[in-house]
Amino acid sequence: RESLEIKRAMLGDDHPTVATGMNNLGLLLLAEGRLADAEPLLERSLEVRRAVYGEADARVARGIHNLGMLALQEGDTTLAAERLEKALELRVQVLGEDHLDVAVSCSALGGLLESRGRLTEARALFARSLDIRRRKLAPEHPDVVSDQAALRRLPE
Repeated sequence: RESLEIKRAMLGDDHPTVATGMNNLGLLLLAEGRLADAEPLLERSLEVRRAVYGEADARVARGIHNLGMLALQEGDTTLAAERLEKALELRVQVLGEDHLDVAVSCSALGGLLESRGRLTEARALFARSLDIRRRKLAPEHPDVVSDQAALRRLPE
């Protein structure tokens, strides 16, 4: 919080560095389960990033993804799915099919779809994520292992 306030005082509320600070604090609060405190920070961070970078930017996609994860923790699976799908589309558009951030989006959306009983779609997303991660990460990396476990528990 102190770091964010210093950045705000020096750079103003609409600076991308301030947006990064808001995003980081929002993610910390999200991890602590303080959803109501995280939400305005994540929303404002995304708003600034959109204004500074435009819609077609990886930082904007990250902000949308983070808000999707917030909606998921709040139990709004419809909104979470919309946001995670949008983040995935934008990440593919901006970063390409083979980027690790695309794998992050695939895995998150796969988990959501699995919880909603959409197992065929979930399986395809976990497989896509695993394919990217296997090419980019070590075989024992926790994200590779996690995707492998997800595929094992889903019917073929």
